[in-house]
Amino acid sequence: MQFKAMLTTILAIAFLTGSVWAGQGRARIDLNVKSGELKITPSTDKNVRITHATWLKEKDRVKMYASSDLKVNDETWTQVSIEVTPSEDSTMTISLRGAWDKVKRNWCYYDDITVQGAKIVNSSFEEPKGWRVAKDQLVVDESLAHTGKAAVLVWHDKSANQSIQVKADVPVTISAWVKFCKQEDKESK
Repeated sequence: MQFKAMLTTILAIAFLTGSVWAGQGRARIDLNVKSGELKITPSTDKNVRITHATWLKEKDRVKMYASSDLKVNDETWTQVSIEVTPSEDSTMTISLRGAWDKVKRNWCYYDDITVQGAKIVNSSFEEPKGWRVAKDQLVVDESLAHTGKAAVLVWHDKSANQSIQVKADVPVTISAWVKFCKQEDKESK
């Protein structure tokens, strides 16, 4: 009888764990400066992890690239924030993406991007300007947007990008509302 009770408990835990993870996906915001270095401010949010680019050589990691791993929900919009401080005046590119995966596309909606410490254009995607993104990724549907009528739908290899001007030693905080959309297989080549 104890075996049945233990098996029932294990199955219940497995089911509940699966249910929790089924409603979450991963998004990503990458930051890249043309010159100087990016100092990362660690996040206090347990759903946000920001690091220097792990795929670059050790000496290049801290220089120009920061990447964030964001846990987001697929039922509600999640607000995330990351902060970096550039070492010199530069152009910084913000790239909104889904998380990288070798075999899957992680599609995410982004809306209402705000930047403190620099100026951004078209933060809510209501106008077709400011962002470099494919037209079919601009979603004009009030029921899918966080606010207004538009949002952008991205995955790792089809990101939305905007370059902004940043100043030396001025912290830049990027906040975004993100919602996980779906995960699908990549086509094999």
